[in-house]
Amino acid sequence: MPQPPQMAPVPKARLTSFEKPFTCTGADYFGPILVNVGRRKEKRWVALFTCLTLRAVHFEIAHSLDTSSCVMCFTNFMALRGTPREIYSDNGTNFKATEKALREELIKIDFDKIAIKFDGIKWQFNPPGAPHMGGAWERLVRTTKTVLKSICPNYSFNDESLRCALMEAQFIINSRPLTFVSLVSEYDSALTPNHLLMGSSNGYKPIKEEKMDLRRH
Repeated sequence: MPQPPQMAPVPKARLTSFEKPFTCTGADYFGPILVNVGRRKEKRWVALFTCLTLRAVHFEIAHSLDTSSCVMCFTNFMALRGTPREIYSDNGTNFKATEKALREELIKIDFDKIAIKFDGIKWQFNPPGAPHMGGAWERLVRTTKTVLKSICPNYSFNDESLRCALMEAQFIINSRPLTFVSLVSEYDSALTPNHLLMGSSNGYKPIKEEKMDLRRH
């Protein structure tokens, strides 16, 4: 009888427990997306960051694929989500350049707090011949493109509307269930990334009297 293929063990970054969101982060780029700037069209890329444990996503818009733009995307991400302990990405030249740029920047900066902000990051690059190792974020790239296509089928954006569409797509993706929906009670709800980021799936803050016990999910 045919046997299912043997699968490799799940990486430790996918099973971290009792850690803050985005402690272990996967990063990738997708695009370009054409935006209207006056009478001309310009290219924009999207930097996708995903928490490898919670499967939450975060988007930043890159105006180019050079090192400085990549550094700014990582800086904006860390300003909003905190500094990750580990970053996993494909073997792209832009990510390698970013790692080098951050290390060079650490030498120039004398502020201890800023040095600690970047010094604790461990970078992991996938081998060039193993694209399957980036499936955790490649699958989310496809999901993001599907959501953007539903929001604006013609992909007709300017810079402001592109950011608005990405924020809406981010909210929708982070509202997807991570577990099965229980049928025991109509009040039970599936656990979503937004529960751990914002306290609820739809973004509304739970009332103090209605305390939520996430452990039972």
